[in-house]
Amino acid sequence: MTARRSPLRRRVVRVGLIVLAGFATAAAVKPALARPDRPEGWAISGLDEEIRDGKSLDRELDEELADVQTRKAAKRALAADLVAGRITLAETANGFLAIDSRPPDRMALVRHGLPGRTDVEREAWSAVQHALVQIPHADEQERVRRQLEADLARLVGPGPNDPAPAAGGRIAGR
Repeated sequence: MTARRSPLRRRVVRVGLIVLAGFATAAAVKPALARPDRPEGWAISGLDEEIRDGKSLDRELDEELADVQTRKAAKRALAADLVAGRITLAETANGFLAIDSRPPDRMALVRHGLPGRTDVEREAWSAVQHALVQIPHADEQERVRRQLEADLARLVGPGPNDPAPAAGGRIAGR
């Protein structure tokens, strides 16, 4: 009589052979998948490098975010001083200019995104906007807006393309 193997043992052997054949096929098709120099044996080629690159990018983005948050906090503090009357609009605009001058390419965004003929005028507009968002009450905000727009007009002077002040001290179109 011949010894018969149990059905369970046949399945285990069959699955083992299939897995072994799969690894052999993968190694033949893509030899880079088999990395005997690594303790764990098999790895996906380049994955470690991608992970290092991802971690490096995370660090760069974290540094950029911290820089943006620092600039925002500095501008909020200057705008609060402006609203409280501790500094003038010109001083605030110059402070904003100093903040936005680092890094140098930041000024391109300011020049593109804010109205004005000069960097100081653009930063003054930015300072006005930063100041106004700190004032919760509409009537107080309107009073401060009129004052800051008058300060801005004195700071930059009339220009050939400047909008004329409308009734109530507002700059038309702003």
